[in-house]
Amino acid sequence: MVAQDDELTIDTHGLVVPFREIELSAQVRGAIVRKNLRLRAGNYVEQDEVLLEIDPRRYDLEIERLKKLGDQTTADLRQLDVEQTNLRRLLELARETLALQEQETERFELLRGRNAISEQEVNEIHRSEIMAREALLKLDNGLREIEARRSSLQQTRELVEIQLRTAELDRSHTLIRSPVSGMVIQDLVEEHAVVQEGTRLAVIEDTSRAEVRCNLKMDDLYWIWKQDVGGRVDRAVQAYGLPPVPVGVVYLLASTPYRWQGVLSRQDGFGLDERTRTVPCRVVVDQPQSIGGDGPPTLMRGMFVTLEIRCRPERELLQIPETAIRPGDKVWLVRGGQLTMLPVRIVRIHQGLASIDGHSSSIVPGDQLITSPVPNAFEGMPVRFQPPSVVSLRPTGDGRANGRLADTANAEVDGS
Repeated sequence: MVAQDDELTIDTHGLVVPFREIELSAQVRGAIVRKNLRLRAGNYVEQDEVLLEIDPRRYDLEIERLKKLGDQTTADLRQLDVEQTNLRRLLELARETLALQEQETERFELLRGRNAISEQEVNEIHRSEIMAREALLKLDNGLREIEARRSSLQQTRELVEIQLRTAELDRSHTLIRSPVSGMVIQDLVEEHAVVQEGTRLAVIEDTSRAEVRCNLKMDDLYWIWKQDVGGRVDRAVQAYGLPPVPVGVVYLLASTPYRWQGVLSRQDGFGLDERTRTVPCRVVVDQPQSIGGDGPPTLMRGMFVTLEIRCRPERELLQIPETAIRPGDKVWLVRGGQLTMLPVRIVRIHQGLASIDGHSSSIVPGDQLITSPVPNAFEGMPVRFQPPSVVSLRPTGDGRANGRLADTANAEVDGS
């Protein structure tokens, strides 16, 4: 007997919730001068669509002022370049004058050594040399002052540029655009209203995707965690994450089921709900609108849906008729003409079939299951049967679970 590689479907229910809600707030202050007619609760808006406009005149004037200030700073820097060029020329002339003055002083010193000139004339030439040095020093200090002024003007220009970018950013914030395509949930301001920074303007629901909130029992999560995801998985993800198993999302409308495809995404928080002892989880539906037909145009918040979580457990499952399950989660077998009672671990019961964990019981291929009532049954009771009177485990082919299905039969107590 060979086990088939079929899926195990876990059925549960869930509630459709928004994938995300985005609250728009004012980033600048001013009066609302324009409001999009579609900015009303219940309307659909496109991504980047202008929803509101705040009076931009204050910010336009600030941008103009800063541009003028930047132009003035640039003009001051140009004027400084001219002054620096002129000072450098004067400095070169002052160096030449000082060099000539030093030569003249040296000549006068030679003449004084020969007593050819008076001491007063020597003093006068030294005084001229000192004045030449003083003029050179003033010009050199002037160049240093120009460099300091240049550095200050450059910093001023950079500051003006930062202020200008800030003003332009504030100007751009006077147009409030929709960050996503979605449904308007709340519109909180009207035209001509004056808003401050942080004032709430609207709430928009992102309709590009939808989520379903559900609660799973730990027994169900056990089989979901036992997925063969392949490859190496980060230890933290393996410990706290969920494998992305496919999920069928079914909504019943006018007795007709309509289906969407989703993926088990994540736990909704971490840990078990203290009241229900279940784990809150989220299912993501990437295409909530694409079902076609005459059904609902999209998954909408508040829909109560059925979830069909399809997983492929690594452990082998057996599938038997539901009628073979006895009180206390046991099955009755015929072994050696006697009744044998074995406990089993039930994974799910669906459409009259029970899936059980093949590793948690001692059921083996070839065992015969009793499905008929047997009064006053006890372990080791002799039984006889008329074919087909018992069921034998065999491979299942219903595609719902990995396991083997038994034939229906009747068993009788051996009265001898």
